[in-house]
This record gives sequence, C-alpha cells and structure tokens, in this order.
Amino acid sequence: MSKTVNQNQNLTPGESAASTKKISIPEKAGRTMFQALRKTKRLRGKRIDPFGQTVERKLERELIESYRDLITTIDSKLTESNYDDAVAIAGLADQVRG
Repeated sequence: MSKTVNQNQNLTPGESAASTKKISIPEKAGRTMFQALRKTKRLRGKRIDPFGQTVERKLERELIESYRDLITTIDSKLTESNYDDAVAIAGLADQVRG
C-alpha cells in the first residue's frame, strides 16, 4: 500500500524582502513554479536576466572577481615558506554556501 506524501517548498526571501520568514509553497504549485524557472535558465548572465541585477547577484559576481584576483596574487607570490598559508586562504571559498 503506497502512501501519498505532500511536501511543501520552503523558500527564504532575498535580502531585499521586508521579512526574513520562510515562505511555504504547496508541492504542486512549487513544482509548476520551478518548471517555469527552469525554462528561463538560458537567460542567466544576459542583460534580460530577471534576477541578474539584484543586490545579491551583483555581490556574488563581485566576490567571484575578488576571489580570482586573490588567487592570482597568491599564485604570483607563492613560495615554499608560505605554501600552507596560501592553501588555507584559497580553501576559504569552500566554506561559502548558498
């Protein structure tokens, strides 16, 4: 005997939202919404990307560029004596989630 389980999608609004409380969306509506969003995937990174100009996305792009610059600097100054520090600094990006 199979049992039907309903699952809600719990979404956290972006930083620009007035509330930080998670939003619960019923499974069927959430599935439809995510299918529609999946179709907009080809717009990512383009001028018409609906989410590309949010504060969060701009910050993410700045952080990526800063990290690349940091790695370039570390690479240019890498020695045996600072190797462990360089690995530790480069590994900090692994702690970023989201």
